[in-house]
Amino acid sequence: MFRILATSFDYRPRLGGVATLAHELLRALGGSHGVEVRLIAPRLPGGEGFDRGSGVATRRVPLPKAALAPVPLAASLGRELLTWRPDALLNLLWLPEGVASLLLAPLRAPLGIPYFVYGHGVELLESDLNLKKRVRSALSPAKRAVFRGARGVFVNSGFTRALVIRECRVPEARVRIAHPGVDPRAFFPEAPARDLLERYELRGKRVFLMVTRLEDYKGVDRAISALRWLKADFPEARLLVCGEGPDRARLESIARHYGVGELVVFAGAVPAGRLRDHYNLAEAFLLLSRSNFEAPNIEGFGIVFVEAAACGKPSIGGDSGGIPDAIGGPENGWLVDPYDDRAVAKAMREVLERPEEARARGEAARARATGELTWDRMAATLLETMRAGRSRGEA
Repeated sequence: MFRILATSFDYRPRLGGVATLAHELLRALGGSHGVEVRLIAPRLPGGEGFDRGSGVATRRVPLPKAALAPVPLAASLGRELLTWRPDALLNLLWLPEGVASLLLAPLRAPLGIPYFVYGHGVELLESDLNLKKRVRSALSPAKRAVFRGARGVFVNSGFTRALVIRECRVPEARVRIAHPGVDPRAFFPEAPARDLLERYELRGKRVFLMVTRLEDYKGVDRAISALRWLKADFPEARLLVCGEGPDRARLESIARHYGVGELVVFAGAVPAGRLRDHYNLAEAFLLLSRSNFEAPNIEGFGIVFVEAAACGKPSIGGDSGGIPDAIGGPENGWLVDPYDDRAVAKAMREVLERPEEARARGEAARARATGELTWDRMAATLLETMRAGRSRGEA
């Protein structure tokens, strides 16, 4: 058996892209032939209940905030290294888990256990906008040491790969793109759910969907603004926004300002078990994230694009960060200037005026997602690199 000891500070039942990636990837790795996976994750409310049906052997440990967690996490990892003897350590974030693996070098080296680290994008950048971000900036030498000391680095997109090479000075040959995936058994096309059509008053409407935390850089404001250019010709168009966050009040105000309040439906947070039903309400998916390197805020990839694609939906995405990798090309959707609401409106108009073309792009997106971007494919990429790295000897 090839044994992988994984760590993920950001893990279910928390929501978000990193938590989703960690759970789905580790479940796929554990289902691979000849592989055994154990995970160390933070103790969270509802965590033990989630773990019982997660398919991942998980040990929960009490951990403080990320900047203070490396030492207690290293203690937990050290016990597993000595008693279980894994073949590789896989860190899903550089802080705190990557730093913990770095601290364990005196123990790992005699045992010949290398570590690997995954880069998502925004956590590679630094800012001094608040105390939390200044603390992370102060740890930038540790960040570079983690990535440079890893036997291999995995990243979610070409954009993030360039960040790792530039920010952490990691040799290009050690950085491998491993796109996040989707479970085709959980996301697939089906008829719109009747209860949701009634709940959101969408019968006879033509729906654009956004699934995102409501932050100012996610581009929900541009999507709302774009509706004003469509309202006269397509009064049946609707924008369904799934997610919560601090920007909601501003977004509602923007909708009223542009006179499209009745065209925008704020659904709030959607349970994971009903995400597929929401994708299947739409003709196209939107996410118009803008890169802000000062905050920093960027979209390193965007798993939601792949989930939408698996449901047969084309995407309209902001041409920033790793979104081009997530969409994969014009045959699968549209890339637009995320600052230009007229460009966004033009792409939305194409969906409405040329539904056959939109469906063709959705079918192409689905073929790519279910063929190239599954969690099993991602797990195979990581396994290939980790097994090769383990065979090279030194930790």
